[in-house]
Amino acid sequence: MKWVCENRGCENVFTRYPSYVERGVKRFCSQKCAGISQALKMKEEGRKPNRELYRREKPKWVEKIESMGLTKEAFLQLKEENDGTCEICKKVCGMNQQLAIDHSHVTGLFRGFLCFSCNTKLGWFENNQDSILNYLKKETR
Repeated sequence: MKWVCENRGCENVFTRYPSYVERGVKRFCSQKCAGISQALKMKEEGRKPNRELYRREKPKWVEKIESMGLTKEAFLQLKEENDGTCEICKKVCGMNQQLAIDHSHVTGLFRGFLCFSCNTKLGWFENNQDSILNYLKKETR
């Protein structure tokens, strides 16, 4: 069966299966048209679109650093002082590389800025610390 999209501004004709007609499903030619129609309906009813209902008060990165015990201002100050240098290997990260925000997995508090390589190696070391230290205590053969 051929149907015209129910979105007011759209005149696309599309196939609609009989089972959809019975259930009242797929009255629009695309998700875009369905979304536009829903937004217009919500506007007429005086409701806010979903994106406004779920908008965060703070950006996600601010929430993340606050969970590490830093304020936004303190974090930005530390980042400026750091000058793009990894705190372990002392290499300066390039333009398209971003330093990782390192934190203690025990306390959750901020420790410093690390390059991707050092951050992943440190995480691996923390997860295997006991067995690594036991191995290093062994006497050589």
